[in-house]
Amino acid sequence: MIETIIKQGINNLSNLINNIECIQNTKKTTEWITSALCSGNKILICDNGGSAADAQHFAGEFLCRFYKIVRPYPASRLLRTPQPSQP
Repeated sequence: MIETIIKQGINNLSNLINNIECIQNTKKTTEWITSALCSGNKILICDNGGSAADAQHFAGEFLCRFYKIVRPYPASRLLRTPQPSQP
């Protein structure tokens, strides 16, 4: 079972590496973020509810220090508190 999971991961990474459009979009996004931060702006990360954990994790990558001491970058996740369902 673990072998299958590893093989799927390798296959997914191989597909990603060969996806020129994805690589170009990632590069462009990286340039936008870098430009914004170098200009003194803040990164605002939005989600649509289902991706809340992804947005929170992404914001945390900017705000936390992991392998070396660096200053945190200004970033915030825009949070909307879920409302209870109406009957």
